[in-house]
Amino acid sequence: NRSQKLPKVSNVNIDSITKGNYEYYNVNYDSYIVKCSISYVEDLGYQNSITLTLIKVDNMLYIVKGE
Repeated sequence: NRSQKLPKVSNVNIDSITKGNYEYYNVNYDSYIVKCSISYVEDLGYQNSITLTLIKVDNMLYIVKGE
């Protein structure tokens, strides 16, 4: 049985989206840098923001980086 209290997300906001470039295995891809804010039902100390880097390959978006 797991006794750890897990976070419940109440809201995710997209704060900004910018275009960029990302190199993956020596191939350059157009990318999107997405800054997000995360709100929780109860503050358990988890991160409240993240920046995601996405690339588009064959009409699919892939998250390649999260920081």
